[in-house]
Amino acid sequence: MHDENDPEIEFSPLCEEVTRDGLSVRVQIYRLKTGNDGWSLEVIDHENASTVWDDLFATDHEALAEFSQTLDDEGIQSFFVDRDRTDSSIRRLNRARAEGEEMTANSTEILQKMVEADGYIEVVRGPTDEYITVCRPNGTALFEGLLPREILEDFKAAWFVRQDGPENERGVTIFRLTADARRAATPKGP
Repeated sequence: MHDENDPEIEFSPLCEEVTRDGLSVRVQIYRLKTGNDGWSLEVIDHENASTVWDDLFATDHEALAEFSQTLDDEGIQSFFVDRDRTDSSIRRLNRARAEGEEMTANSTEILQKMVEADGYIEVVRGPTDEYITVCRPNGTALFEGLLPREILEDFKAAWFVRQDGPENERGVTIFRLTADARRAATPKGP
């Protein structure tokens, strides 16, 4: 069912399924039908987890070229998340934290887990305080405990997160990962 308030999406005819080394992904290239903001690029794996580029592309051909270059440079496995490893790391971190306490993980560890889970930071402004949480794409907490404001400020200063629109009517502001964060969290080869 289509809600009249939802913007209409135009999909590029260049959308395709790509298989390499026995692994398949769906390449989705799309934009809003209204406006000229550019084309979004999203790659979806077999578990419907997605990798979305932060930058928009002037043409759908440029978006497909970026996907092809990433595929050639990093391989198809770069689009897959090792959920077992991610989930066990998160469980280990969560056991070490009591509910409501400030996180004890360092900035590097938090950034790596956010990138692995394609997470985001949510800042909720209450009447007397603010609550900063690292979330999974579905809105559940990636870590128990609150993110220290200093780490959010460090991430902003390093261009690892960017604010995704203004604070909404519920007092919530979202900060999304940038391409710089994804590059910084990617392990370097030997």
